[in-house]
Amino acid sequence: MAKAKPKSKPKPSAPVRGVDNMAHIPTYDEWAEAQATVAIEPSAEAFIQMDNSILPNYRLAIYFASKTDHAPMAKLLQTEWTEFTWTSRWPLYVGKVEHFQNEAMAKIGWEYDLADIQAANVVLVFSKPEDTLRGALVEAGMAIALGKKVLVVGENDSYGTWQYHPLVLHAPNMLQARNILRTLAL
Repeated sequence: MAKAKPKSKPKPSAPVRGVDNMAHIPTYDEWAEAQATVAIEPSAEAFIQMDNSILPNYRLAIYFASKTDHAPMAKLLQTEWTEFTWTSRWPLYVGKVEHFQNEAMAKIGWEYDLADIQAANVVLVFSKPEDTLRGALVEAGMAIALGKKVLVVGENDSYGTWQYHPLVLHAPNMLQARNILRTLAL
């Protein structure tokens, strides 16, 4: 009678994306305490810096679309909202490379933007009420054409009628935007 081969130990499975920092899932009380420290209508900059220590890592891929004036905010989001993956490269080039100052660089920039939007799950469009958006509107249109969700923050005349497209979501401020993004990641 042949001996049965001993069962080999199962190989550890590859890490599941998005659960790498799930060692501590916040309790409702921890979450409520963290929320109580946030003002009802915080400035975008103040909310971006909220403590991330109790947040799970959702790994939703987000493209940030806005005016180049808001590149510092985009960079801050990329370093502070660590529960998400950021695909937009343009904020890193603002001030270093004049990427839209001539035709050749503009073509390369738009190719990068399209690739970054294709890599994203959601396009986050940020503007202040007084902003006049141009490139961000093209980026939002790319996302809609690709069947991706677009999350617009605040009110702006530049949003126009496309904001009523079924793929477009609205947030009154960055606090709500972050909560919507977390929900989309589930």
